[in-house]
Amino acid sequence: MIILRFLCILLYTINIQLIFKGLSIGMEQSKSKKEIENEINKLREVIRKHNYQYYVLDEPVISDYEYDKLLKRLIALDQKYPEFISPDSPTQRVGAKPLEEFKTARHLVPMLSLSNAFSDKELLDFDQRIKKNYSQPIVFLVF
Repeated sequence: MIILRFLCILLYTINIQLIFKGLSIGMEQSKSKKEIENEINKLREVIRKHNYQYYVLDEPVISDYEYDKLLKRLIALDQKYPEFISPDSPTQRVGAKPLEEFKTARHLVPMLSLSNAFSDKELLDFDQRIKKNYSQPIVFLVF
């Protein structure tokens, strides 16, 4: 079963790579507006599928890192081409409807996020934001 799941994830990852082959931030200068719009629509579709897999089925098929790269790409395109932003875009919504089993939890201390830190600088920026807002000692946990 584990091998089958691994193969499904591998095939899905290869499929995403084929869909977005040659697409990277900065390459849109040589693309027409229609090609940009098509890329945005493809990204939205792929991200929605991953949201469903993750939030509803609790069966993600790509890593958080891969998902974050897709979402960052869509965010960058939204910023550069705001005329293509739509209210149903994953950049305008948070996740998908969670499983019924997930209960609401109240935290005594806010649960803060790294906001998809990919570099040392982003990690240090997060550290500074935390230290700026809290006077008590900060403990970081790594799992």
